[in-house]
Amino acid sequence: MFWRQGVVRSTPFRFWWQLVAIALQKPHLLYDYFVALSLGEHFFSFRHQVKVQLETQLEALKQHQQTQETEKASYQLSPVNRFYESDSSSLQLS
Repeated sequence: MFWRQGVVRSTPFRFWWQLVAIALQKPHLLYDYFVALSLGEHFFSFRHQVKVQLETQLEALKQHQQTQETEKASYQLSPVNRFYESDSSSLQLS
C-alpha cells in the first residue's frame, strides 16, 4: 500500500502529507486512515475488473443480437401473392 500510494500513484505528495499530518495531529485516527486506504485500493481494482467483465459481456451480447438479426433476415418467406397468381392462371376454366 505504501508503495502504490506513496510512489506509484500520481499524487504521492498528497499521501505523504496526509500521513504525516494525521500522525502528528490525530494519531488515534492513523489506523482508520490505513483501513480507508486499503479499502480504496481493493475497490479501485475491483471496479476495474467489473468494468472489464461488463464490457466483455456487452460485446458478446451485441454479437449475439447481430447474429439473431442475420438469421431472422435469412428466414423471411416469399410473399403469398405470387404463389396464388401462378396457380390461379393454370386453374382457370375456359
